[in-house]
Amino acid sequence: MVKRNLSVILVYLVIWLFMLLNRESSLDLLALLSQTLLTTTIITNFIKLVVLMFGFERSFQDCRNLFLTGIQETPEFYARILQIFTYYESLKASMGITLSSRIFDKYVNPTSTIKWEQIKHNLQIE
Repeated sequence: MVKRNLSVILVYLVIWLFMLLNRESSLDLLALLSQTLLTTTIITNFIKLVVLMFGFERSFQDCRNLFLTGIQETPEFYARILQIFTYYESLKASMGITLSSRIFDKYVNPTSTIKWEQIKHNLQIE
């Protein structure tokens, strides 16, 4: 999703720069494109996706480290699991970005399933 949004932003930027450098382009059209690029949700959604991506990576690393320490079935383990879960859910809610089920089923789920099986094998879970 980040790659797709980045490509959309780059296309807008290329069009905007081309129109900015072209003296024959309409100022109304240039202003419209500038507003579309800078004031709408195109850039802010991309920033949210990047923050979300880094936050999910942090959650993954925290979970992985938790299972690697081997302190399972202790109160500290359950408290840490709740902390990671709360961080993950609050990050999802605060960013307000939803993933369509079509994109998930087509692109994310097959690779995520393979990665999850590798992670379970590496951490010796189940």
